[in-house]
Amino acid sequence: MDSSEALGHHISGFVDGEGNFTIAVFKQRESRLGYGVHVMFVVGQAEREILELTRQILGCGRVHLRHQYNKDGFKRMPQFELRIQSHKDCLLKLIPFFDKYELLTKKKNDYLLWKTTVQMVARGEHLTRKGLLKIIEIKKKMEQGRSKKGRKSVPIDFIGRHNQLPILENWFKE
Repeated sequence: MDSSEALGHHISGFVDGEGNFTIAVFKQRESRLGYGVHVMFVVGQAEREILELTRQILGCGRVHLRHQYNKDGFKRMPQFELRIQSHKDCLLKLIPFFDKYELLTKKKNDYLLWKTTVQMVARGEHLTRKGLLKIIEIKKKMEQGRSKKGRKSVPIDFIGRHNQLPILENWFKE
């Protein structure tokens, strides 16, 4: 195995432990259905260098400093995160990378669900009621079994991270 192959597997293992594949469904007035879908990938680390190397290898994303506070409001150690929010980069760079360098933990299930959503958005399925409901179900599957402690989570009966609104199942039915 050459060094670039080894580095690809190392990044995959790093993401297995520290990465997050995210799907957000949110209120969007401009959308025909009134909702938008956003996919994102985030991986965090206290050391910026590994994230910059990961960004270089993936060929996309931005490294940001994220300040964290504990429950008492005291600032914790700074944490950096690599964010990839471009749908095009998720589709054309991340998916081929993680298909080649497979995740090995239960994070692989999240990746496969996230990948399905990225591909659905690329095909425009999120613009239909049926497609949007399927994406909401995928998001629910990704949230199942996760601890709600210590993080803001969208209740399964709600969608979006901003303007949390109840899912109106009858409204979505065709």
